[in-house]
Amino acid sequence: MSGIIINEDDSHYFVDRGLSGANIEKLKEMVNHYCQGQVDEVMYCFMAQRASVGGLNVDPIWAGMEEKEDGLYFRGRKMETGAEKWIRCTKKLHDLGIDPYEVWLDETRKQGRRATLSMRMNDCHDIEDDDHFLHAEFWREHPELRLDPVSREAGYPAYWISALDYTFEEVRTYKMNIIRAVFERYDMDAFEIDWMRHGNNVGMSNIDAGREAITEFHRQVRALADQAAKRLGHPVDIAVRVSSTPDDAFNRGLDVAAWVREGLVQSVIPTAFWATSDTGMPIALWRSILGGNATLCAGLELLIRPYPESDFILETSAFLAGQAADYFYQGADKIYLFNHMDSDTAMEDKDEYYDTLNTVGTAETAAAAHRRHVLTFQDTSAFGKPVPNALPAYLPGNWFSNYLRLSIGPKPEPGRKCRLILGFNTADVPDFEIWLNTRPLTLTRIFENKKQEQNTQVLELLQSAKDMPKSSVVCAEFDATDAVVSGSNIIILKNKEEKSCSITWVEFDIEA
Repeated sequence: MSGIIINEDDSHYFVDRGLSGANIEKLKEMVNHYCQGQVDEVMYCFMAQRASVGGLNVDPIWAGMEEKEDGLYFRGRKMETGAEKWIRCTKKLHDLGIDPYEVWLDETRKQGRRATLSMRMNDCHDIEDDDHFLHAEFWREHPELRLDPVSREAGYPAYWISALDYTFEEVRTYKMNIIRAVFERYDMDAFEIDWMRHGNNVGMSNIDAGREAITEFHRQVRALADQAAKRLGHPVDIAVRVSSTPDDAFNRGLDVAAWVREGLVQSVIPTAFWATSDTGMPIALWRSILGGNATLCAGLELLIRPYPESDFILETSAFLAGQAADYFYQGADKIYLFNHMDSDTAMEDKDEYYDTLNTVGTAETAAAAHRRHVLTFQDTSAFGKPVPNALPAYLPGNWFSNYLRLSIGPKPEPGRKCRLILGFNTADVPDFEIWLNTRPLTLTRIFENKKQEQNTQVLELLQSAKDMPKSSVVCAEFDATDAVVSGSNIIILKNKEEKSCSITWVEFDIEA
């Protein structure tokens, strides 16, 4: 089993195309963009808090809009250009009697791919603004059903605490009525429950009760899927998008192992939240926990950050190939691309993007490609849990760094050139020694400022951070027959001078 899953979000098409996209031909054209190469499944997200289609027991995105001479208004506020394009396109399709999701599901199947709908269970975009048009009236009218209404009044950031709390029966009933309408209307191969938009789904004072409530919620969803399967004459799977580690998912109220044991869920998608792709997800541990009872899909985001305070860079084909090669090696069945759409939120080079769709969907093609394995961090963290990040790694004077762990999947074949690339928070890097898996490596090149050749993108990332106006990247080159091993590799540095610094980037670059 292999392949790529692409998630198309609830706004991208409508914002990008506007009224020009309010026709069946354009809707089918987008399907053509995705159904290429190793893409095995396309998931179409139909809602966050509001839906981009009418008739699903939830506010459509155009509800409450007021037309004025100079544009659309919501609660007295003029809509920005992108929002207005979204609203006008969806409303025009509705008025024409065209359901974009019916068109997309049907056309995706005709092109030989699985067609799935996705529902964001607790989207919190612009949650700090009570009057924002994205919010459903149910959320606006029921502050008592949110995770923590008290702390928000005290000035705590709304982003983390203002989502709905699934411990409350009223919340589960509201969401279940939406899901029921979806199963009654659409013919789909699977339904994705996206618990990672935005990740906090039970209040901090009732996590255990919330975990039980969400498991019961999944039992009801599975029952609806079974009813739909009888009506449609084919199975309807349930997929879940969850946080990157089993521990974090469980501490957020998501008992994924129980769902799989009971047969409630057929696909599990561990993923980062959004700040960076998490290159350290324990996919092998997920595989051990789930066994062969669920399809395991590794979720890759659009952004790369080495640590929380750093700026980001966009994914490239080589970054994605590195992650895919590693996660297939650890036991993933498929690669799942989130925020990798055909415009707006996408890789900068469109040709490279479509080449990627022919590369990262199998273990063999990903491993054979140019691979850049980068150390990032886990950007999901349950209430009261720290955000784990290995970088920046302090390198004290005349002493050793901490052990740095980077998984690269299968060991590259002899003859393939490998580079260990390290970034620092200073242009004046002290003399140091490098060990890779207890074997010394020879430093071959140092790049300062803009003199860095192949990895200019890395250096620019380091230099963009406010706390490091000058940075360097050093490179150790070696053949694949040297110290590198399959799976996890351990790096340690010894500083040979008194001056200290910090390591801000760690990468294995493996040529095709």
